[in-house]
Amino acid sequence: FAERSVTMRAVNNLRIGNNNVFMGPGPKILLQSVERTASLRKACVETGISYTKALRMLRRLDTELGFAVVDSAKGGNERGGTVLTAQGVRLLRAYEEIEAETACFAQKLVDEKLGYLKR
Repeated sequence: FAERSVTMRAVNNLRIGNNNVFMGPGPKILLQSVERTASLRKACVETGISYTKALRMLRRLDTELGFAVVDSAKGGNERGGTVLTAQGVRLLRAYEEIEAETACFAQKLVDEKLGYLKR
């Protein structure tokens, strides 16, 4: 075999849960989009997540965590909307930080354990 340059990188999908996984890449992008758009409907369009699936994700988060991660007001474009609660914002930020630190640590391990593959 001919030698070639190999670059190794860690790829991980952080999932958090107790008996059930409730926080992972899907809920993260949904919460980020809700934060950005202030609308669950717009977040669903932006992320490609069906409205029904988004509602299931939010219900699972609320049930597993014991608090609401979003606050929704009915009323259409002018009066309605969905925003993250303070605890929802805190959860999202913590997840983002854990995800970044985990990725950094995983990459260090790949470099340390598989660095010999780099030529």
